[in-house]
Amino acid sequence: MPDNSFDSIDFKVSRYMLGNSTKTSSWWHQVIIAILVWFGHPGFNGIGFPAPAIGGRFSNAPAGTLSKANPYASDKAALLAGEKLYQRRCAECHGRDALGKGKAPSLISPEVQGAAPGALLWFLKRGALRQGMPAWSRLPEQQLWQIISYLKGIQPTPSRNSPAR
Repeated sequence: MPDNSFDSIDFKVSRYMLGNSTKTSSWWHQVIIAILVWFGHPGFNGIGFPAPAIGGRFSNAPAGTLSKANPYASDKAALLAGEKLYQRRCAECHGRDALGKGKAPSLISPEVQGAAPGALLWFLKRGALRQGMPAWSRLPEQQLWQIISYLKGIQPTPSRNSPAR
């Protein structure tokens, strides 16, 4: 298994830049290699910062939000409305099937499916702008709960693209 830690890549780049090769490279060549390593490393989110785990985001929710229950949890009409809202507001980044795409994480992951509904509401309102997640605080709370109903209704298997009904 290859070592994907930053330290090993840093060492490899340093060794290359110090001239452990018989060829002498120009300074711009070294800069390009350093940039490619920095931005192309799989442990980074493309802007040079480690990509945080989703579960870590939800664990930062204030204690008072964790006990909030979704008032639309068992409402099938809310689930259908949530699906429409998801397709309009979220699918562009997270994919039509919620499996995630690009930097946007999968929403059928155990971290999302296991998160308290109140923590999801808190996260949707707050967003994570540095990671590209907008704050949806201007949406009515009812619509946010409907999106959460839809997300919680999705079966956590990649082969299923629609929520459990």
